[in-house]
Amino acid sequence: MGPVRPDGTHGAFHDLMTSSLQRPRWWPRVLGFGLGLGVAAVVLAAGSVPGGDGEARAHLTMSAHASGELAFSTQAPFLSAADLAPRTSTPVSGTLSVRNQTGRRLAIRLRALPSLPDLDDMLEVTVTAGGQPVFNGRLKALRGWTPRSFALDSGRSVPLEVRAWLPADAGDGYQGRVVDAPIEFRARPETS
Repeated sequence: MGPVRPDGTHGAFHDLMTSSLQRPRWWPRVLGFGLGLGVAAVVLAAGSVPGGDGEARAHLTMSAHASGELAFSTQAPFLSAADLAPRTSTPVSGTLSVRNQTGRRLAIRLRALPSLPDLDDMLEVTVTAGGQPVFNGRLKALRGWTPRSFALDSGRSVPLEVRAWLPADAGDGYQGRVVDAPIEFRARPETS
């Protein structure tokens, strides 16, 4: 290494090493840029979204809102549709079994509690209980209690079917909307 200088350095070798380390070099910059560009290309290629038909559709989920008088076949959503768009094809549907767990015959009304009003004026909904119509109209109207009730004897069950669709004349505004619409039930003892 050579003799030690008064400043603590080791002469010519130290001068050679420190001067080469302090000189800017172009190749590390080019290498770093190239590596960064390669990583960016890989990330962009891996994160690309697969092609679709270009239409962002509406998503609807319906579930039963808990009730003390009634038991339901599931607490999970009984209707879930991720591809609602205006069309004339078959509506999406879901069925839920509703059971009277009281000792009396009940008159039952229901309403929807949508999380957002986004589909209120567009979404058509029909509800039947045991094949009998309970509601037919827009989601907005189902925010209120159904005008018709259905009767359910003590200990008996009935299938409740909900059908929903966006009619061909729904227009725009449904795209990308995600609405959760739990169904709430109001059960009262039936009077003769």
